[in-house]
Amino acid sequence: MRLPYDRMLSFSDGWPYDWRGDIRYNAGLLLDHLRANKPADGRWNLIGHSQGGLVIVAASALTASLAEFGQLVARVILVGAPLAGTMKATEVILWGSDNLGEPNVNAARGMSRTWPALHQMLPSWAAVVDPDGNPLPADRQLLSLGGWPGAWGVRLQPDMLQRAVDFQDMVHGPFSRMAGVATMAVLGNRQMSPVTVTRTGDQYPADGKSMANQKGDSLVPYRRTIDWGGAAVRE
Repeated sequence: MRLPYDRMLSFSDGWPYDWRGDIRYNAGLLLDHLRANKPADGRWNLIGHSQGGLVIVAASALTASLAEFGQLVARVILVGAPLAGTMKATEVILWGSDNLGEPNVNAARGMSRTWPALHQMLPSWAAVVDPDGNPLPADRQLLSLGGWPGAWGVRLQPDMLQRAVDFQDMVHGPFSRMAGVATMAVLGNRQMSPVTVTRTGDQYPADGKSMANQKGDSLVPYRRTIDWGGAAVRE
């Protein structure tokens, strides 16, 4: 099936990676590729869509010096990158997915809990609220074990949540190690995108249909990402 961004294939080279793995690992592989195959007559131009944008940001954070990424890369364009996270990652970990068929919803949920990248894209903001819409304390948010009470936390691994915390700290200044690089972040703001889920006591809703929404691209909420990124993103 041809998709709009497939048209880029005529003038770009794809860089495949395992999107389930730890984003920092894939970022290391990308940085190795950029170093080993730097164009003889210039620098790389990188376009990262969705998680691919996070891989690029993380690669810049892994460089040996502040100047190195700019020596390798001339331009970076991030398209719909969940820089501050996405509630879509929460959906599959909480409720599973019927993409493998209705009988396999629970199996999909179990698999999702083994994928580091999914945890690293959990929302960085206070996404768990009480029935009145007030954010719950940090120890009951999704980056804490307290955010996954009782059966909701079955097979959830503390290591995965720690990876998420460490990764979000790593990419919080997404352009801070891109000196000398022309950067652009493209975000949508016309599709409803989930931003919070209500927790009543130790219970979440039966599915994600009741989550509150704001404008975005259906995956990445626009205002939450702008507020998280600060001046570097607003500009």
